[in-house]
Amino acid sequence: MEIKDKDWNYYYKFYIRKSDYKVIFIILDGMPDIYVKELNGTPLEAADTPNLDKLAEEGANGLIYPTHEAHIPIGSGPAHLALLGYELDKYPGRGSLEALGAGIEVPQGSVVARINFASIDENGLITDRRAGRISGEKSKNLYKRLNELVCEKYWCLDYNINHTKGYRGVLIISGKNASSSITNSDPREIGKPILKVEPESEHNSARITANFMNWFIKAAQEELSKDNPTKANAIVTRGAGYLRFLESFTDRYKFEKPVFMSSYPLYSGVARFLRIDVKRPEKTGSKLTLKDKFITGSKLIKDHDMTILHIKDPDIAGEDGDYIMKKEILEEIDSYIPFITDNMDKDDTIIITSDHSTPCLMREHSGHPIPLLMKGPFVRVDRVKKFSELDCIHGSLGTFRAIKLMNLILMSTKRLKTFMP
Repeated sequence: MEIKDKDWNYYYKFYIRKSDYKVIFIILDGMPDIYVKELNGTPLEAADTPNLDKLAEEGANGLIYPTHEAHIPIGSGPAHLALLGYELDKYPGRGSLEALGAGIEVPQGSVVARINFASIDENGLITDRRAGRISGEKSKNLYKRLNELVCEKYWCLDYNINHTKGYRGVLIISGKNASSSITNSDPREIGKPILKVEPESEHNSARITANFMNWFIKAAQEELSKDNPTKANAIVTRGAGYLRFLESFTDRYKFEKPVFMSSYPLYSGVARFLRIDVKRPEKTGSKLTLKDKFITGSKLIKDHDMTILHIKDPDIAGEDGDYIMKKEILEEIDSYIPFITDNMDKDDTIIITSDHSTPCLMREHSGHPIPLLMKGPFVRVDRVKKFSELDCIHGSLGTFRAIKLMNLILMSTKRLKTFMP
């Protein structure tokens, strides 16, 4: 009997069972890196991480590729869906997930695109894709102004902008001619002009939506050139998509009370897309800290059979090209690992990995393989002594696609029946 990838839905439907073994899943966003001469290794290799190393020594280790093929860079949204066992063709677009994560209501049939404020020079070339990471309060005021642009030329489309977090927002386009079959305007690197949005299909609605987006990007630049003391003098767009819900995580994998902790809309949106309960980390002071995230996560373990913690900080350091900061962040993360492990029972399983690599020297996502560690009662303990990109090559888990990680988690917590017994 031949079972193809697309037929595994049948397997999950009939061969998964409930289990009392809990899972703690920590996703260190953008953690993996490449060799940095000044560190004589990657930030993870150079970091002092005794707690992560102890887990690696007591568990199983390996590498995962975030997408179908090795070495292919991938966006954060589809990368997280893959970690949770959903194929890339199920991805609803970054804009839709951002809106979901921010609790924004999206009308049925609308198209949602992610937007960023950006900075451009007098020649129209991007100097900063994040406009100096403009604050949320300043962004909110600027987005409000962009909501007041008059677009009579495109009377068949309505639009609405919502601020999500920091310099980020979502553009919701409604109307009978709204289409998600359009290209991105964000070139994803500095020194390049904002790209013209093109239709990706021959349907008239794609052409109309692309024309609208080009008008909007130009009109936004004109508006942002007036009475604006910030660095945000342009917008870039990407990830347009429709929102179509999938089978829930609970229905698919039989976890009864999964929970996802994140402070960022995109990742909260991934969880809500899969109908996983979302918790925001609780601040203990005036500013949310890494410690707050781990304290919040530690409190969730008792009442949930799968606790997923998303930690964004390594990715930010990678995109900023700050390898010293990334090393220090990983050391700080390591110091808070006991908040999690001290609240685990002996039969709980912990998984620590990442969604993708964000090398500091590249300042963007890459397709380098991702280190993975797993400690629990039913894992094959190997001889790896340190948690790092190169050490995990020698682990017992080998190298495999992220989409298969959920199979490993299910099997290692006795949630899979024997196939064709």
